Amino acid sequence: MSDTLKIFVDTDVFVALAVENDANHKKAFPLLNLLQEKQAIFFTSNYVFAESITVISQRESHAAAVTFIENMQLPGSPFQIKRVRPVCQRASRLILFSLQLHQ
Repeated sequence: MSDTLKIFVDTDVFVALAVENDANHKKAFPLLNLLQEKQAIFFTSNYVFAESITVISQRESHAAAVTFIENMQLPGSPFQIKRVRPVCQRASRLILFSLQLHQ
């Protein structure tokens, strides 16, 4: 069993890293550096990646969003983008629709 720390990164983290006036911006880099020192592996999904681009472009600037895209696609980026498979998309819709019936 691997002791490697694996972390799923959501949009809030990417926004905190990219948007200077975000409430968590000053905490984001020290935390990222600490986790990188622990050799954590960071994952995100293609959906989170796309959402992050939109939020960063709206809250910071188009240029910041372009920089985010370029940095995420660098070979040395600590973040791995995983594509959500169609079977997972269908399963998540079924779960969501079933939850609506129980409200």
